Amino acid sequence: MTWEARPAAGHRDVLAGIAVRHEAYARKLPLLAVQGQRLASRREHRAVPWVLDRGDGTIVSTLLCHPIELALDGRVFPAYGLGSVGTRIAERRQGHAAALCAAACAASEAAGRPVGLLFSDIAPAYYERLRFVSSPAWEGRCERLADLAASGDAASDVRLEPVDPRREAERLTALWGRAHRGTLHPHRDTAGFLENVEDAGGSDWFFLVRGRAEGYLRLWAPPDGTLEVGESAFTDPDDEAGALRAAARLAIDAGKTALEGWMAPTPFVRAWFAPTPRTEALPMLRGAPPHETARFWPPNHF
Repeated sequence: MTWEARPAAGHRDVLAGIAVRHEAYARKLPLLAVQGQRLASRREHRAVPWVLDRGDGTIVSTLLCHPIELALDGRVFPAYGLGSVGTRIAERRQGHAAALCAAACAASEAAGRPVGLLFSDIAPAYYERLRFVSSPAWEGRCERLADLAASGDAASDVRLEPVDPRREAERLTALWGRAHRGTLHPHRDTAGFLENVEDAGGSDWFFLVRGRAEGYLRLWAPPDGTLEVGESAFTDPDDEAGALRAAARLAIDAGKTALEGWMAPTPFVRAWFAPTPRTEALPMLRGAPPHETARFWPPNHF
């Protein structure tokens, strides 16, 4: 038997890969529905599906390899992202997923994409064997919305101005780049930003932050009763406090019970939120250039 890790060779391989993920993730929808859903996904179409073939055409493991770009201090790095890794239940603990990840990494790096990114939902040690290194990642949650909304003073207030992200794509992209200086982060040009907006399917809310400087907040309201900070881009860090107070007021008006997000544990966040290290969707990098911090947000998740 000759095992082969390779990009999907055609439609049959693609469907087989989705079937592997359906079993591995115990999806509740019927397989046929999930296959139809995934084949219609914009993000999935931009990725290269990889499969591990047992040698007889049986697919036992799969993943998606996404072409991405990362940026650091104005420099852009071609990169790749690994996601949707799955193995059939009966074939687990035999090294199949690791072999497939290693093959996809090697091929991506040979093709001129030297930096890899993934978001791990399992113990980091699994991917550390593949030379991935964890990046700090935090999640904060505030349930004291009324207290947060009423804190501060007029001097630190900001105004949230709702905007159409498609009309303001160039402006928001520029704010993203300015706010993320000094960090390793996903690169965005205007076209990439618009793709990211379309991936969200119209479920996100965008607001310009009018404070000491200009920035923006990207929010959404999941069905769990919270308001989530999907992204923040503050060109003046002092605007963070006023923007989160304004977001708390919006959460109250929308009938939400908490404000949360993947926020860095700044002094203001530590004062009002309960920041804890994430154990799910933990960003891990391979071959990254030297950097002090890396910054990722939920819309960057594969």
